[in-house]
Amino acid sequence: MNTATGMSPERARLFGFTPFQNAIGLETLESGGGRTVVRIPASPLTATSATDARPHPLVLGGLTDQGLAHALATVIPDGAGMSTYDLLIRFAPGPMAEGPLTMDSRVKILTDRSGNVDGDVHDGSGRLVATASGLFRVGGYPGGAPPAYDRLRPLDPATLDGPFEQLIGLDGEEEAPRLRAGNRAILGWESGNVVHGGATAALLMAACEAEARRDGEARDKWLSTILIRYLRPVLGAEPLLSEAGPDRRGRACSFISARVFHKDGPTLATAQASYAQP
Repeated sequence: MNTATGMSPERARLFGFTPFQNAIGLETLESGGGRTVVRIPASPLTATSATDARPHPLVLGGLTDQGLAHALATVIPDGAGMSTYDLLIRFAPGPMAEGPLTMDSRVKILTDRSGNVDGDVHDGSGRLVATASGLFRVGGYPGGAPPAYDRLRPLDPATLDGPFEQLIGLDGEEEAPRLRAGNRAILGWESGNVVHGGATAALLMAACEAEARRDGEARDKWLSTILIRYLRPVLGAEPLLSEAGPDRRGRACSFISARVFHKDGPTLATAQASYAQP
């Protein structure tokens, strides 16, 4: 057992060489027995912009997916893979403070084939900024590809450029946001060239936010809840496209749905977002 991560050496190696985790600088502070505390330090790579050092709100998609998975990895059998079925994030209103983001996660329900994990995220001021709950598959690797240990190599954040939107290759933010192809920084399972669920979540959040800016009813509200469902593996070799639209326009609450897909392909993941008045 790796005492720093609470995982077996093999699993700790797999997690340690996850490109997206390396890119956002995720650190393990405490880990073991179904609980982990992880942190993303303040960095130009995860900043809102070149002039705003606060963490970009889209970073929460990556932190929550990876943080919950870390907790689950401490209790599932060695050699068993995992992948995310769905991810529910609830956001507190108001901007996040400068500084690190810290997430405390605990496994709540574990069966032979699945695991439910909950977690809380605090910003640099200690304020609770988000809660998350994830349902994970246990026993299979993303895309069905087994670990290819000969391909595992760390990703050096010093070779990357920020802020966060640039880090993940986010384009077309004001219209139909998309992620550029061939960006190693967004990969979660390099053995299968599969994009990390946190990067997919970030794109879905961006698509919902772009629609909210276009929708007058959602403009005076904040993103309060988003439910993401992962339907199929997202491949890093192709651009990841998105589209979004309103489900309901209301005075007190508006609902927006989004999906992501490769060109001419099926839906790969969906999101249902709720925008409420603060």
